[in-house]
Amino acid sequence: MTNTETLIHKFFRLPEHHQQKILIFIDTLAEPLAPAKAPIDPYGMCADLCTDLSFEEFKQNRREMWSGQPREENLL
Repeated sequence: MTNTETLIHKFFRLPEHHQQKILIFIDTLAEPLAPAKAPIDPYGMCADLCTDLSFEEFKQNRREMWSGQPREENLL
């Protein structure tokens, strides 16, 4: 028995509302797929942020931000 014959045999054994669902599903398979969207560039997501920060300013801000946190050696 071929795939087509098996499909037809099983299809006609189903109730009418299930047959209708299968027909709708088959129609969706025939539709072309939507083109894939281009990935979002991370630089573009951050383009509106203040990026004129120098590396020295970044290091200073990082030191200030973490200055109140305990060091790992002090936790033991």
